[in-house]
Amino acid sequence: MREKFQSLAGRMNKRKSAVAVARKLVTLAWLLMRRREYYNGIDPDTLKKKLKYYKVRGRDGGLLPDLTVRAPMVRENQKKSIFS
Repeated sequence: MREKFQSLAGRMNKRKSAVAVARKLVTLAWLLMRRREYYNGIDPDTLKKKLKYYKVRGRDGGLLPDLTVRAPMVRENQKKSIFS
């Protein structure tokens, strides 16, 4: 995201660049939550530590969510990325 901010900051106001990058982050977070996926840019050990630290529980009440389960297939019209 730093590279994106710096490229935008070279073309426009830094405040507008910050808002644009923040919007990308919020959109990414919304898509991940909607699709019930984890961010692919994090290794599983770090993710487990963070989930444990923030006391995120699985559906069975005591265990962490199963990190090997992928989200269900998305429809064809949802596969287009807004980040390209």
